[in-house]
Parts: sequence; C-alpha cells; structure tokens
Amino acid sequence: MFVGQMIMLYFLFLQTATFCGALYTAFLCLFGGFIILFTHMPKYLYWMSYLNFYSFCYDGMITSLYSYNRPKLECPEEVTYCHLSSPEYILKEMGIRGDSYWTDFGVLLVVFVCIRFVTYCALKKVIIGN
Repeated sequence: MFVGQMIMLYFLFLQTATFCGALYTAFLCLFGGFIILFTHMPKYLYWMSYLNFYSFCYDGMITSLYSYNRPKLECPEEVTYCHLSSPEYILKEMGIRGDSYWTDFGVLLVVFVCIRFVTYCALKKVIIGN
C-alpha cells in the first residue's frame, strides 16, 4: 500500500505512476523467487534479489514451513514414490538455506520503516510544495 502511495507521490502524473508501478511490480515478481527460482538465477542477476523485499518474504515463508527439524511429509498410500517428501530436499531445490528466518524478519521490518519514511518525506514535499 505504501509503495503505491510513494510511487504516486513521486510521479505526479497518473499515467507515469501507473507505468512505473507496473514495472516495479514486475521486477518484484521476477526477482522475488516466484518466477525464477534462486537456484536458476544467473550469478550476474542474483544480486538483484537482495534489492527485492519479496525475496525476503518468500524466503521467510518457505523457511517457516519447511525448516526447523520438520518431519518428513506424508505420502498417500497409493503413491509408490514421493519426490518431495523431504523438507530438506524442498529447501535445497528452492535454493533457500533454511536458517535465516529472523534475518528475513529483520530485513522486512527495516524495509517497512524505510518505505514509510520515504512516503512521509514525499507527502511532506508535495504538501509544502503546493
């Protein structure tokens, strides 16, 4: 919500803000680990995932689900082979270490505060400027 307000305040024209917001959303989804997994990203593009708070959300969500000594997942009786029954294997396939939950939480908290501060500064600039 605050990212959209921030974009709208910096780009005063609605068409420009809509275009830049769509580009920013595409960047977030592309380098957040949803479309391109971290293990499939080229090394020269991997650093862009550190600029993306979606990647920290994704990492924290997967870590909380499949880490911290989670037991093996149950397979149905009629299935002879379960490929993704081991949580460690799932973490390895997704390229997530599984020990960075509180780091992800801290980064998201800092990003939240920074986005609020930048939005406040932009709103103050618009109000005082007019």
